[in-house]
Amino acid sequence: MNTTTLYQVDCLIFDFKVGQADYFECVCGADLPEESDSKYRVQCGSCGTWQHAECLKYDIEDPARGEYFCPHCWTQRDPVPSGATLIVSPTTISYQWIEEIQKHIRHKKVNKTRG
Repeated sequence: MNTTTLYQVDCLIFDFKVGQADYFECVCGADLPEESDSKYRVQCGSCGTWQHAECLKYDIEDPARGEYFCPHCWTQRDPVPSGATLIVSPTTISYQWIEEIQKHIRHKKVNKTRG
């Protein structure tokens, strides 16, 4: 006869958070001190991580850019509402989709990208 024994483990729960220190971690892999790095850096509004604006295609001169969030924190945010429709199709038949869509819409833009 198999007998299973359950053990209760008491855990201590801490009621404080350890704040994250500011640090630099760019997708390009650079590990230069700020003084010797010529690229402009942006800081994530959520976790505080610094990254190169250029490496992330974050246009610092665009007045409508809004607050910066790093790729990790961006995935944790609520989805952005959009009126766009995404159609994924094999490259060999994508022209058929574009022709069909253009039959039904006027004055709207159809973008084709390769993924």
